[in-house]
Amino acid sequence: MKTLLTPRWALALLLVLAAVTACILLGRWQFHRYEAKAEAVATIERNYDAAPVDPAGPLPSPTSALRAEDDYTQVTMTGQYRSEDTLFVRNRTRASQVGFLQLVPFTDGERTLLVVRGWVPAAKVESTPAGSPPLPDGTVTLTAHLRPTEPRLGRAQTDGQVQSINVPDVQGQTGPLPGVMTGAYGTMISEDPSAPPADASAPLMPVERPETDTGPHLSYAFQWWVFAAFFPVGFVVAARRAVLDERDARAESGDPDAEAADGSRTGGPSARSAGAKRPRRRLSDEDEEDMLVTGEGL
Repeated sequence: MKTLLTPRWALALLLVLAAVTACILLGRWQFHRYEAKAEAVATIERNYDAAPVDPAGPLPSPTSALRAEDDYTQVTMTGQYRSEDTLFVRNRTRASQVGFLQLVPFTDGERTLLVVRGWVPAAKVESTPAGSPPLPDGTVTLTAHLRPTEPRLGRAQTDGQVQSINVPDVQGQTGPLPGVMTGAYGTMISEDPSAPPADASAPLMPVERPETDTGPHLSYAFQWWVFAAFFPVGFVVAARRAVLDERDARAESGDPDAEAADGSRTGGPSARSAGAKRPRRRLSDEDEEDMLVTGEGL
């Protein structure tokens, strides 16, 4: 046991404890990510295809924030698009292609909801939309999914474009909007009546359905916890090997207190009695030939 009572083994034990702690914490981090993703997926599956409700349900007032459990809630409104305030949200991808989101305020006379009607490809030359898809005229019945408003990015704005979907950036381009809902925006599901067909060079593509895969976080968590068990097991195996090697070395040196790996005493007076001899080393063929020539050992 003296082998283990050294600074080298004490340092090894500290490193093992640090590695175990790190693996446990990394496993917990991955597990919490899995829980958050699983909760978001459950919200999508509960709300995405549910019957639409009035926006006043999830958003009691225009300044109400959209709760996490109300994400992707379907709402319906009847009103008109403010076509003069059409904007485009920059740098949005669809099927790995960068383009724009068409963002238009929709009002029922008292409330205004920022609505993403869909995705538009970018022009080939300039960083602008390939075109502006037409809007339906007159009174429209809109059905949309509610999404929480995005944070401001603090970047310089381009005329007719915004970097993120939030009310201050939008009203910086459009001016004040009556009763605008500040805690959520909508992604269009349907319009009645529908808009005229868009130009083929600038099609309006629907917003993609969100992913409902929880990802590999749960399996990663279990992998980290398996690693956490590996380090102490490896330490115990190495320590046991070191103790056995120490006993064997002491036994070979004739230490009276040494024990062999099987627990039997190997030293002491009985082992070194007058009649006791150590096993004689077997001579090689060359040594035997030399002894026959010189006459030694005969």
